[in-house]
Amino acid sequence: MEKRELKKIVSVFKTNIQKQQLNRLTAALNNSNKITRWTIDFEDCDHILRIESHEIISDEVIAKLTAIGFKAEELND
Repeated sequence: MEKRELKKIVSVFKTNIQKQQLNRLTAALNNSNKITRWTIDFEDCDHILRIESHEIISDEVIAKLTAIGFKAEELND
């Protein structure tokens, strides 16, 4: 039986998340079983958040971040 590779989807967001708020972000994102990996670039002026998943979850991510007080805007390629 052949294993099928799951497609990796990367969503990129401009955010207002600050380093000192990382604990709130970590709790929110690590609680999702749809997110396989995430990173945030605090060196970038837009504090870019990259989320990897196997399905499109952009609206869910924005809703989750908004619910805990962050702004997030999805960036397109």
